[in-house]
Amino acid sequence: MRAPAGGWDEDEERPWLRMKIKIAWPGTTVTAKLRAHVERQVGLALGRFGEGIGTVAVTFATQGSRSHCQIYVALRVREVHVEHVHLDPLKAVDNAAARLSERVALALEQARA
Repeated sequence: MRAPAGGWDEDEERPWLRMKIKIAWPGTTVTAKLRAHVERQVGLALGRFGEGIGTVAVTFATQGSRSHCQIYVALRVREVHVEHVHLDPLKAVDNAAARLSERVALALEQARA
């Protein structure tokens, strides 16, 4: 979901604003920029699943010079976990969130079968 050319109107839906996402990076302060990026990317990845999404937790860890991003999602049917390691924490979030949507869709599809 991309922002319209003129930006968002007050009435338009932005799924990442409705979702409660816990973000932690032990030993490091989570910046406002990183928090906003996580909320947007995870919200976009999960927004289409609506009420099927429960708790979302994003945890970072530093591995040498790399950032390790783990995303856990509690669905009504089971938990889903993805992770990615990258030099840039924003890229780590992007890559993990890209796989998250596919994993959640698969888990929900398997639960319906």
